[in-house]
Amino acid sequence: MFAVLTLLVSANPLFASKLNYIAEIQPIFQKYCYDCHGPNKQKGKLRLDTISTDLINDHKAAIHWHDVRSAINLGEMPPEEEPALSDDERRTILSWLNSEIKSAADSRKSKDGRVVLRRLNRTEYQNTMRDLLGLDISFVADLPPDGVSVDGMLNNGSALQMTGIQFEYYLKAARAALDHAITTTPEPKVFEYTFKKSTENKWHRKTKPSNRLGKEQEFIARIKKDYPETGEFRIRIRAKGEFSENTPSPLPRMRVMVGYRPDTEVYRKTLAEIDIAEKGSHDYEFSGRMENFPLPVKGQGKYPGLVISVTNPYGGHPVIESLEFKGPIFDSWPPAHHRQILHDSVSRSGSFEPDYVREVVERFLPRAWRRPITDDEVIRFTKFFKVVREEMPTFEEAIKETLAMALVSPHFLYILEPFSAKQRPLTQHELAARLSYFLWSTMPDQELLASANSGELSTADELTSQVERMLKHPRSQQFVENFVSQWLDIDALDRVVIDQKLHPGFKPELKGDMRRETFAFFSEILHRNLSADNFIDSDL
Repeated sequence: MFAVLTLLVSANPLFASKLNYIAEIQPIFQKYCYDCHGPNKQKGKLRLDTISTDLINDHKAAIHWHDVRSAINLGEMPPEEEPALSDDERRTILSWLNSEIKSAADSRKSKDGRVVLRRLNRTEYQNTMRDLLGLDISFVADLPPDGVSVDGMLNNGSALQMTGIQFEYYLKAARAALDHAITTTPEPKVFEYTFKKSTENKWHRKTKPSNRLGKEQEFIARIKKDYPETGEFRIRIRAKGEFSENTPSPLPRMRVMVGYRPDTEVYRKTLAEIDIAEKGSHDYEFSGRMENFPLPVKGQGKYPGLVISVTNPYGGHPVIESLEFKGPIFDSWPPAHHRQILHDSVSRSGSFEPDYVREVVERFLPRAWRRPITDDEVIRFTKFFKVVREEMPTFEEAIKETLAMALVSPHFLYILEPFSAKQRPLTQHELAARLSYFLWSTMPDQELLASANSGELSTADELTSQVERMLKHPRSQQFVENFVSQWLDIDALDRVVIDQKLHPGFKPELKGDMRRETFAFFSEILHRNLSADNFIDSDL
């Protein structure tokens, strides 16, 4: 993939160096570019022989040079009918452009005490990819950790760098995400199982299989070989609790765990934890995605198969009467997350393929970039598709590669508020993005975008209405947890070792309760608009 490799090379700091523009760069542009962008002709209103090379102080020139780099990366410059750059020439130009653009970006990271250009942190990236693609799986598992600012915050632009190696990780993550979102497989078989009794436990000797869960007992459902490895699943448990009428005791609680892979740090993962508060038998339903749980490699290991276990983490006695598993679950095939990108259209097949690609790009880019897009941007991506389509075996692979480029664009990875020499209000869509990432840590929803599209978002009444709506939405819990975790360094709880001899009653689960209590306290003050004095002296 020439265009993709060029993009990777251009982002790699290995090639970043101080080059002399007059001696090393200008001759290349003169050889390949001045016919279209020189004194006699200025295609696209771009003239390269007189453009400033001071990207720090000339913002207009910086924008033009950024467009030049994008055109070279996408294989648009030089055009197909003209002589192509050699690999060395391309590498030299991109090295100079990367170095100068980075210097200009660094100089603008702070303006009047505020960060202007900020990359999405891992939480924001995860939430945005989830909402954009309609898939609740991990998109950040293989991404490098975020930098932390001196005051412990994870959304400080000065700490959120982007190196060449990081860029490669983000490109890999984008490709993997689109592999999940766009399916090329036939409709899968749906597996259903029902377990009335706990199966034998041969690998975890500390616990005993049982339907009645006391201390060191668990209900185990083991599916040896025929189970899905991807897609959504559902587990339905019919259970009841045994309650003591005379002796106070904790409510019976079920912890449902999925997976068994001992060669990983987390060999099984909690799907849900719930109290059984009512007498009698009741059905409890939980769902998840197979990709989010540690599954054994089929055919390898001593204990293959999908393991679902139910334990009692506290006290009381939950009684498991049955456990049902079903998966994968989907309303239709291809699933909704596929159809959201590759929609039904009369232009989808045959000679209409270029029209369909344009439709896909026009639908995807505004959502991904969180703003209206220009016709030039659409054309750039349709041209890129045309290049990669010749090298890809299928239409789907080519469109995935095209959309992956959109997901590593600064317009997606950064919260962009373009620099201007004069102060100006935020645009409607910049304001929508700022609100959404502040309160929800994710992209704007359809209602917020509709308000921005109408031009009403910045009015006092509409802005107040949207903020109130967003604070009432469950997504505002993202603000609570993210801010409080960073402000108070809540994760320090996990670094505290408790001496069980001094505190024999302390259970590991208590740390989670301490974390949730702190979040709930802050949330109460926020949503009831109470005085900040409560943080110091409170009766709550």
